[in-house]
Amino acid sequence: MMMTRAITVLAWLLVALPSWATDVLGIWNGTVELGKQVIPVTNERDRNKLAAIMKMTYTLNLKKDGTYVNLISGEYRKAKPTKNEGTWKQTGLKITLTPVRENGVKIKRPQSLTVDVARDGSSMGLTVPYRNSTAKIKFVRPRK
Repeated sequence: MMMTRAITVLAWLLVALPSWATDVLGIWNGTVELGKQVIPVTNERDRNKLAAIMKMTYTLNLKKDGTYVNLISGEYRKAKPTKNEGTWKQTGLKITLTPVRENGVKIKRPQSLTVDVARDGSSMGLTVPYRNSTAKIKFVRPRK
């Protein structure tokens, strides 16, 4: 009986501790990774779009008060970065981002996004549908 209880507690700790120990607060830098066949590159305009998407960068700041700011730079034909603001919450190795404003304008029908945190806390990934495939935004901590 005592041995079974000890094994149960040990198993629970092995599953629960990594998610408790994962500190996601602070700044994360993101880049885009596209799946194959996302944009058929048939002309110069398509090549320019694809090149712009691959150069896009994200700077996500998860704040202690449960809010976040995400700056998106390098969007196709946009000179200024897009600024997204919202709230976030963490449940284990998942983070839910709920946007509230884009460039200062309130979002009417916000759709939450789920970010997967690596078990060791070294990176995070957000997969979003894009045309007939998916795009993944991979976030890592900035180098010091």
